[in-house]
Amino acid sequence: MSYELLFINAIVIALMAMHVYVYGREREIGENSTKFDISATAVMFFVVLMAMYVYEKAKGMWENSAKRKQIDIPAFSASMTNAKVLGTTEIVQFDKVWTNNGNDYDPNTGIFKSPINGVYQFSFTNENRLVGVYPGNGYNEGTANMVLNLQKGDRVYVKCGGGDHGYIHTANGYWY
Repeated sequence: MSYELLFINAIVIALMAMHVYVYGREREIGENSTKFDISATAVMFFVVLMAMYVYEKAKGMWENSAKRKQIDIPAFSASMTNAKVLGTTEIVQFDKVWTNNGNDYDPNTGIFKSPINGVYQFSFTNENRLVGVYPGNGYNEGTANMVLNLQKGDRVYVKCGGGDHGYIHTANGYWY
């Protein structure tokens, strides 16, 4: 409901309350009385002030809600479009960015820089499977997930380990 509609509702309620009050005062004083009733004016003034207060509060809540919706929640999803042999300790640069709310993931460097303090979840997969095992004779497909408490400006990236090479397929990260 828009704050304009809330304001109109507040005015209608205020006028109804004033009407009930004035009607009651007329019955007490008498319908033919020309006596000026200062308390009815005071009530009307109070009711209008309350309506203005409700309007400003509703307007503030509405605007804050709209601002919250405009803020990009930090999140990204990226993948490699072509297989690439990675060198030892090379940072993976995912060239296909599916989602990048806030543009906090840089595909040119492969680095995600946290825009705000908070808890983030990251995952990455090698090859195409989402789950894999280490059978003892070598690494197979798999997924790694981690939850990190980051400060604004912290950098997160996927880096190849100390072996000769590795294959990485996708990476995801988001704040919650």
